[in-house]
Amino acid sequence: MVPSRTTQSSDRISQGLVVVAVGALTIGLWRLAMPSELPALYWLVAGGLCLKAGSDRERAHAAR
Repeated sequence: MVPSRTTQSSDRISQGLVVVAVGALTIGLWRLAMPSELPALYWLVAGGLCLKAGSDRERAHAAR
């Protein structure tokens, strides 16, 4: 079975969210070594939210 264009688009969005989440979490962990931890907290929260959004998209897509 050939995946539809909508399925491919949804997969790319979810993959993009996971890539952004990994990048944000990496930046957040790297920024924890700096004196000010507030930017690190921002990046860690942003990464977690992107990861959650990607997970929710995959779960909704799998339920169809």
